Amino acid sequence: MTTPSPKTILLVAHSIFLVLILDAALQAKIQTWQYLLIIAQTTVLLFVPMLPNHAFKVWIFYFTSEIVRFALATYGLYVLKNIEQEDQAKPRPHIDIQISQLNLFKKLLIITIIMTVVITLEDTIVIFFHDSYALDQVHMTNRSISEDILAFIYAGIAIIYLAKDLIKPTFVGTLVKEECAVENTSISKKQEFGYTYNMTSREIEVLMLLLENKSNLEISNELFISMGTVKSHIHNIFIKLDVTRRQDVQKLYSEYHITS
Repeated sequence: MTTPSPKTILLVAHSIFLVLILDAALQAKIQTWQYLLIIAQTTVLLFVPMLPNHAFKVWIFYFTSEIVRFALATYGLYVLKNIEQEDQAKPRPHIDIQISQLNLFKKLLIITIIMTVVITLEDTIVIFFHDSYALDQVHMTNRSISEDILAFIYAGIAIIYLAKDLIKPTFVGTLVKEECAVENTSISKKQEFGYTYNMTSREIEVLMLLLENKSNLEISNELFISMGTVKSHIHNIFIKLDVTRRQDVQKLYSEYHITS
């Protein structure tokens, strides 16, 4: 704790990335309170080394990061709850893929809150009851097992989520048959069209609205994403279809629909 600069940088960077990942997943802008939260954490971490050598000094150093993680996960659940309420008020059957992603994210946030509490309890027990801070025999236990478990959970879900998106084009035939059983032919054709050109789930959602002649603003409102994100997805769709205009997308889909 005499020179904790590298650890301080690591903890602050970790919190910044959590904010960026959360807001990207929620397709929201970074809030003012999130900036203030990071500033408060950084301030505490910078002043902690000035405290007397004691277990509390180490505990508060790590506890600030747990507060940040808990606050962000709680905020994420609050936003998802509002999205679910809006979905119930305005059903949108053409974005079932997005709803399933939100459910996965909701479970991940709940796991984060539970594991954050467990990590805090583990740190408290280890720091106050197992570590020694006597000047002649400083001993600190390697930790935290709970935090390692949470990191493995994050990594595992990320790998599964990304892999599922990557293998979709390979099994397009099977997927389309399953979707045809529960969705109308028009939507299934549009999804099949998207899979044929190796589009992601979100790009297909945008594509289906494009084919309905929706404006960027309408797409943004329906999918709860920013205008910048809409433009980015449309740009990617144009690249994959090798077109430059919306009319070209409609024309290409019409030709695909007739030939298939």
